[in-house]
Amino acid sequence: MRGAIYSRVSTEIQDYGKQTDELKDYAARNDIEVKYIFEEKVSGFKDDRTEFQKLEKLTKNDIDIILVWELSRLSRRSIFIQQTVKNFANKGICIFTKKEGLYTLNDDGTENKNAMFTIGVISMIAEQEIETLKERTISSKRRYILKEGHSYTPIAPYGYNYNSTTKQLTINEDEAKVIRRMYQLSIDGVSTNRISKILTSEGIKTKKGNPNWSLATVRDILHNPVYKGVPKYTMTIRNKKVVELVSAPQIVSEEVFEQSENELIERRNRSKSEMVNKPLLRALIFCTDCGRRYICNSGRSIYACQTRFDNIRANYVADCHSAGISATNIEPIIWNLVERLFKSTIASNKAQERIEPYQEQLSKLSESKNNFEMQRDKINKDAAKLFDTLLLIRNTNPTVFTSKMEDFNKMSTEANDYQKEIDIIESKKQAIQRRIKAIEEIKDIDITDESEKYDILHKVIEAIKIYSVKTNQKVFTILFASGLEYNVLYNVNKPKFRIEYAFASDETITFNKKDKLLINKVYSSVRDILPDFSITAGNNDMFDNDVCGDYSFQEVWDLLEKYNKTEVLREWKPDYTKRVINRRSKK
Repeated sequence: MRGAIYSRVSTEIQDYGKQTDELKDYAARNDIEVKYIFEEKVSGFKDDRTEFQKLEKLTKNDIDIILVWELSRLSRRSIFIQQTVKNFANKGICIFTKKEGLYTLNDDGTENKNAMFTIGVISMIAEQEIETLKERTISSKRRYILKEGHSYTPIAPYGYNYNSTTKQLTINEDEAKVIRRMYQLSIDGVSTNRISKILTSEGIKTKKGNPNWSLATVRDILHNPVYKGVPKYTMTIRNKKVVELVSAPQIVSEEVFEQSENELIERRNRSKSEMVNKPLLRALIFCTDCGRRYICNSGRSIYACQTRFDNIRANYVADCHSAGISATNIEPIIWNLVERLFKSTIASNKAQERIEPYQEQLSKLSESKNNFEMQRDKINKDAAKLFDTLLLIRNTNPTVFTSKMEDFNKMSTEANDYQKEIDIIESKKQAIQRRIKAIEEIKDIDITDESEKYDILHKVIEAIKIYSVKTNQKVFTILFASGLEYNVLYNVNKPKFRIEYAFASDETITFNKKDKLLINKVYSSVRDILPDFSITAGNNDMFDNDVCGDYSFQEVWDLLEKYNKTEVLREWKPDYTKRVINRRSKK
């Protein structure tokens, strides 16, 4: 029988030699020829285990059995262990765990159901015990810090200094003046964005010495309860967040803090309510008949030319013949086009907004880690000197040696405590870095907030012109600030009970009748003579090479439909009851 040995230890200090030797002895006693040995020093929680990846590539043609010291050597994660066992079982390869004495396959090659069940139970219990141990370590250390009256953080927020001796926060009066002013500006109705610009323009620097204040930094300060003297300290115990209130020197009164908080909430609610009735395409659509802008009524239902609105209000006969269009029809079409053209840019900007708070957290954690490392290194250095002294007096003065040895042990314990804090911080940093990487890898971020859509549309679009070809057919010409130009063919397909549309770049399909109103009663005599569109030869991505020349709206639409370039905006069900009533009334 051919076998492979896999040995793993979690740290550089540990040695996997004992595991490998005992597994070799077991193989020799059971007539197993060891063909491969994989040894590595890496945590069972990490996924980048190179030796294990080599093991995974082996097939039934290479080995019959894998020998491991115990189940947890495969991984610390329950689900990963069970997947690994299952994958090798599917290959016909048995796994033997020496400590538990389990074989995953029977002698006939079938799956050992009892072993599989036991593995599932053991792996879940082991993972739970590890998580519990982690929680206890973190929780006990944190509670000790709080019990001793230490600061909730070793990184002083803006407005404070951190005293490394007393491990407490003290007020930085120069920065505290800025904090009090920020809260007063907030109470006076000044937005967080405006506050950040005021501080930047006045040359006031952040805690890190940055002259540019971000909106996120101002927002975090205005929401941080540390400034009213009661910062919140959050711990995770058994997967549940526990929030404790601790004390800190007060910079603003609780009344001032609450006034600012209420103003921020009211401002946010006002912004949302104002956006409800704010048309997305306001001031972007221009009339092709009279040249004036389209407006949208307060209910945001119809975009129509300002001239028509004015004439109707004054009871005049409308002297502008451009037709209106439903906001629920044109807005999603235009947004869809913008998303497609600028998706990567929008996603990148949106991702950067989401990443900034994480980058600030990383910076704070790095500072905290450096502080703990300095404390640890200092203690280790002092402990090393003390140990050298102890070696000299061990035989000559045993009483002093015993007393000083206790001091040495205390120093070692304190250094270990700092190291645990460093490990916790490093774990947090890695988690944040994974989040940042995940955000950076997102290629498509769905934006549903109306105010965000409004801002994006007004940044990238210069103008939109609407042409009515027929009663149910329109062309939207979108001029982008970058110089791009797109035509959107809009078709109300009543026989199919749906509204459809299609996009076409001006480089491939050119709309010929720009700045001309196209309605049947005006151009009925020349509609069959003049084409609506010219299709260029450079449209291989849309049509075949031989598709070029002049076409009417319907002919272009038929081509787009043939090549699956049209899209459905919405559909509706036919009202057959109404049709029957109409037919009866005619009789």
